[in-house]
Formats: sequence, structure tokens, C-alpha cells
Amino acid sequence: MEFCIACLISVLLAGYSTGQLYKSRDEFKVKIIDYCRTENCEKAQYSYHRNSCRGPNFWSRVTPCWGRCSSFRQSPVNIITDVTRYVPHGPLQFSKFCDRVDVQLIHRGFVPHFRVDRDSKIVMCNVPNQGKQKYIIRDVHPHLGRRETRGSEHAFDGSFYPMEIHLVFINSRYRTFREAMTRSGGLAVIGVMVEIEENKKGRRSNRRGYTHQKNSCRNVANCRLKSATRLSHLMVKYFKKIDKEKTNSKNEMNKTFTADIGQAISLNEILPYDLSYYTYHGSLTTPPCYETVQWIMMRCPIKVTREAYKALANLPDLQGHPLSKYGTRRPLQRGITDHPTVDVQRNFLCKSSGNRRDVCYRRG
Repeated sequence: MEFCIACLISVLLAGYSTGQLYKSRDEFKVKIIDYCRTENCEKAQYSYHRNSCRGPNFWSRVTPCWGRCSSFRQSPVNIITDVTRYVPHGPLQFSKFCDRVDVQLIHRGFVPHFRVDRDSKIVMCNVPNQGKQKYIIRDVHPHLGRRETRGSEHAFDGSFYPMEIHLVFINSRYRTFREAMTRSGGLAVIGVMVEIEENKKGRRSNRRGYTHQKNSCRNVANCRLKSATRLSHLMVKYFKKIDKEKTNSKNEMNKTFTADIGQAISLNEILPYDLSYYTYHGSLTTPPCYETVQWIMMRCPIKVTREAYKALANLPDLQGHPLSKYGTRRPLQRGITDHPTVDVQRNFLCKSSGNRRDVCYRRG
């Protein structure tokens, strides 16, 4: 059961006010934190519930292994586009960009993961600031919020999108994600912002002020918006299946859901037409928050169907609640008032139009 700080406070304040429980407020606060704290890193649990002592604001206190979650190079960040620095890194390079690969869908009650086998040999090269290192795709997963207007983890100039998809690549030097995440330059993560496609009533996702501002890096008017049709299909088909099968009689998750999906999807069906990007050095957005990630945030978004968005939002969490109840996004860590700054580079000129055509052609 999810522990709620507000619930505990409401019970304990009466005792505190009469002086029967604790001698000081500091002792009272320590008791609250200690309730969720464990010295065993393997047994530590985290939550996206804002009022939980396991929530994002308390991750660094849950277990000693997560202390870096309160460090100064954490992710996600707010990218202030007009102060980003142009660095001619050149384009990202991929092998098997157009090939669909087998994946295993895994859902344990937090974010659903499309796990890609290492043998897929989908490799990314020319990763910014990483020299000649090669990175192999390992995982694709989406994030959303409690509200459609604030669903992405990252933000551009304080504006959020309904969803954000992460493509996780591990340095080819390492065999596993667990090993790579502890090493400098071990991970490269591509972040893709996601809009919601018009439904039959003509409703369009609101990008919350992400307007076409001329002569600004914020201008995305030249982005040709790609419909992620294949991704939408997979989300609807398999997320709805989880929603039906993942709960027991107590409406709590009783097992890890897995499904093997052959020839599931290609990079081309997830990434936007234009592969221009912003990049910065940051961290994992979940515990243990290792600061070993080269983030690559796509300039242009993609879009999924509203049905796909709802299928994700309705997935059950560990308590059987829909994911959208608490969301699966960590609050911004840098680039906002009273938080550390972040140095962000971009590989494109602000006035450039970028690519607008599909580089892969499929029949049927």
C-alpha cells in the first residue's frame, strides 16, 4: 500500500500538539522519513505520488544508494532554447534504422518497457561529446503526467507535451544496463516529445504555448509532424491487454506482465522526420539517478492517436490505480528558478528547416 505523508501528518499532529509523541519538530520530521527509509538498496521502493515519503522529492532519502538523486546534474531539465549553444556535432548515425525488431513488452506497475534484445544490433554512432563510442539500443518506454497538458518529463521554454518517449542506448563496451548506468558515458538516451493526433471530433492536443515563433529556436513550424502509426497500434493492442489481465480481486497488480512481440517496430517509426536535437549531460530520471546519461532531445515531436494515449494513461500501477493518477514523470531538476542551471548544446541552426521526408519506404 502506498504510504502518504499527508495521511500520517494528520494523525500525528494531534499528538505532537499535546507534546505526547515527540519533543521537537525535527524529531517528528525524522520519524516520517525513517518510515520509508531502508539501508537495503535492493529492497528500496520509489513512487511518483507527490505526497508519499517515497515520492520524487524524497528519493534521495529512501536509501543510501539513491543519495545522488539530490545532486546538481540531475534530469529532466527545462531547455531554454534561445540560450542553447550551436555546436556542429553532425547528424546521429544508425545501423538498421528501417528494420523492425523483436521486442519484449514488460510492465511491473511503473513505466511499460519495450525491451530490445542486444542481438538486434541496432547501433547509434556519432553521439555528441562521446567521440567514436558506439551505443546499442536496449529499451523504449513512454512517460506521461497527471494531466495531458503536463505529461513530458523535459520542457522547452517551460512548455510541456502530453507524452515523452525515451529510447535508451547502452555503450557497447558494457554488456548490461546495470553495468553501463554506473559508468561515465555509459548511457545515451534519445527523448522524443509526443503530441496527440486529432480525433474524429477534430480535437487537437495543446502544446501549451509552443507556438511558431519566427527567428527563434523555439520555432517548430518547419517540423513536419510524423504520425507514429505503428507505435500507436502497439500501445493500444498490448496496453489494453495489460489493463484487462493485470489486476487481481483486490485490484492490485499480482505479477509482471510480459509479451513477446515479433517484428514489432523500427527506429524510423518512433523518431521524427527531422533528427535535429538538443543535447546535455544529465542523469537517469528514476532512482538510482546515476549522472551517466548523454541526453539527446529531439527538436521535433511525433504524434500518437488519442486511443493510444488513453491506453497508456489507463495502465494499472502497483496499487491498481491508472498511471495517470500520479503520472510517471519526475519534476524538472534544472533550468528553472531556484534550481541549478544546465548547459545545453544543439546541432542545428535555429532558422534551419530540417528534414521533412521519410528515409524508409515500406510496401503495404
